[in-house]
Amino acid sequence: MNGELLTTIILAIISIAGALVSAYVIPFIKSKTTAGDWDRLIEFVKIAVRCANQIYTPEEWKEKKEYVVNQVQAFILTSLKIELTLEQIDTIIEGVVNEIKKMDNPNN
Repeated sequence: MNGELLTTIILAIISIAGALVSAYVIPFIKSKTTAGDWDRLIEFVKIAVRCANQIYTPEEWKEKKEYVVNQVQAFILTSLKIELTLEQIDTIIEGVVNEIKKMDNPNN
């Protein structure tokens, strides 16, 4: 019973953190980029996430994440020439991963 309660609490905290990120971090990042740059960045992250899913197994999630972060950092530096922190990049990646999961599993 205690394990279930702990799991529920952790999931609630993650949900709240996700809502805060969506409410504050994403708008801040959008304000630093043009609409075209934002669209290009999101599309690139989607491609990088899908590539990582093809290259790595689910058990290699750390390698997957590192691959995507490295690809996105390189894209930002070479193509967009904007400055984003690792936390901001991570937030964008997590948002895209959640979007892809919802698209791949519409029943959830």
